[in-house]
Amino acid sequence: MKKSVGIWVVAFILSLLPLGYVTAEFFKLPLIWDPLYGYLSLGFGLVCTLPLWGAIWARALKRTNKQDVLGAIALFLSYGFAFSSGDADYYWQPTAITSLLLLGGWVLHAQLNVIPAQVKSLAALLPEKATLVEGRELEHIAARDLEIGQIVLVRPGSTIPADGYVIQGHSLVSQLQITGETESIMKNPGDWVLAGSENLAGRAAANAPLTIRISAVGTDLLVHEMDRSLSVKDETPPKFTSLSAVSSTTLTISTISVALIAAGYQFVVTASMTAEFSVAVGVLLAGQVTLVSRSVALAAEASAIKVKKLGVMVRSRQSFEMLSKINHVVFKKTGVLTKGHSSVGKIHIARNTSIGSESELLALAASVEMGTSNELGHLIIQEAAKRGLELPKVTDFAPIPGLGVSAIFDGSLVQVGNSGMVNVTGVNINPYDLFQVSTAYSEGSSVVFVSIDELLVGYIEFPDELRANSAEAIVDLSGKQAITILSGDATSLVEKIAQKLGLSDFAAEVLSTRQADWIKEHQSSGSKVLLVADAHYDSAALAESDVGLAFGAGPSVHSDSADLVLVSQNPLVVPKLIALSKQTQSRTLWNLVLGLSISIGLMACGFLGFSAPAIALVGLVSSWFLMSRIVRLVK
Repeated sequence: MKKSVGIWVVAFILSLLPLGYVTAEFFKLPLIWDPLYGYLSLGFGLVCTLPLWGAIWARALKRTNKQDVLGAIALFLSYGFAFSSGDADYYWQPTAITSLLLLGGWVLHAQLNVIPAQVKSLAALLPEKATLVEGRELEHIAARDLEIGQIVLVRPGSTIPADGYVIQGHSLVSQLQITGETESIMKNPGDWVLAGSENLAGRAAANAPLTIRISAVGTDLLVHEMDRSLSVKDETPPKFTSLSAVSSTTLTISTISVALIAAGYQFVVTASMTAEFSVAVGVLLAGQVTLVSRSVALAAEASAIKVKKLGVMVRSRQSFEMLSKINHVVFKKTGVLTKGHSSVGKIHIARNTSIGSESELLALAASVEMGTSNELGHLIIQEAAKRGLELPKVTDFAPIPGLGVSAIFDGSLVQVGNSGMVNVTGVNINPYDLFQVSTAYSEGSSVVFVSIDELLVGYIEFPDELRANSAEAIVDLSGKQAITILSGDATSLVEKIAQKLGLSDFAAEVLSTRQADWIKEHQSSGSKVLLVADAHYDSAALAESDVGLAFGAGPSVHSDSADLVLVSQNPLVVPKLIALSKQTQSRTLWNLVLGLSISIGLMACGFLGFSAPAIALVGLVSSWFLMSRIVRLVK
């Protein structure tokens, strides 16, 4: 039991002693009654209220709950009248109120502890030791002493100590403890790996040591950034904060006013000071018990924890809240709905060309791609290096924006790029090669074309396939938001992917330089766009969208192009994230409405003369119900 809850439990149990004694006198049960014992019981009950006063004072310093003023006034009036009047029949009311408020504090703190109990520090997953590779020597050092650029060896069954790139080895890596992904990921040379993930143990070929070059250390590790994302502080407070503050202030002032009116009315009608104070205390408690002012902050905290459990890093709470208004979800195709390209596939020599072999074509393409940062270009360069090819010397590198890259080789213009390059530059293609390209598209492969002086000399396939959860994610979103696949790939290839997912809306052959403009065009027609894309290659489009969700943990995950980062590679998280945002906003608003309604109803009961302890009891049950609605967001 946590200390904060324990204090409330002890105080509640002790408060039952004076309550039992004065209640026995109220019902005239046989016991030894003495006015001195009555005063001592009141005094003991007042001592038991110390946790209540402590909580009121703590929140007053933070200015987080104006309604606490009502509880303080109610306790002061109730005990003050009991001591001053000496009316033994009234003693049970302040002691009963004390016990009920302490019980409420116990229940509240127990529920509040449920929320932080769901938080698991990802930094705790990091190993204490790392195996440093120094030439041919291995040295065991503290993981916290690692530096960027150093090389570490991670054996099967060991935890990766820092973010970095695999430079040698092939092995299955699990990110289950970080992102919740149950499916392990095969990591190959060039792949980015996440500190805290595990190189899975086993005797199969898929379980091998990984040699990793460190790219981030210390507080720059992604797991640390994910931990910090729980306490993200925006200039803009959570939605409904202003409404909550105004409601709480208005409720506090209104409750005090109604309490004064009710007390005056009771005094005129009954001429009884006991009735006057009972009604006033009842009305004050009615306005205090429903925690209107705390609903927004608690809902924001609960949803932040749930988001982290989904494997999402939040840099802007405002962007998370904006998800509830999204009516158009745009997915990039490659690497989001599909697994992305991990290797070079078939290499084709075009008909009627001077290129003599696949190796010659690959070496020429790799030489030209040295002047680009394109993902497929890197794969071409890696494949050429793997085959040990000698690259020809080329000059005058020039990017073809959104299409490819060009260079001069032996006095001829060499161009390497996508289908858009072929169409724009007028590259001639043999009908047989067109058929081969069409076949590659039908199989889901992307194609890079190589031309010399606007004559196609060859083309390279890059196999790709849909992710396992892509279709399910589309089904979950269908009928709720418009869904579009956005890609720079050929129309026939993107259309095939769309058909497999049951979608009719797609935008193909949209150059990377125009994708931000494509987003703007749809926003101008009233769309609130969520773009799910790569943080590096699609940074401009992510920044332009209403909400940008960077997909997957990669080397560019630390960039600021997206306010939300889906560290896992599970498209199914997207509909869950949107649903959570809507659920958070809905429950927060309804909690405010229900809290105000319950308080107003209880104030009416207090005005009509219902006993203050009865009002406190109903308020306790109501607060538990409202708090449970928020706690369920985490589960």
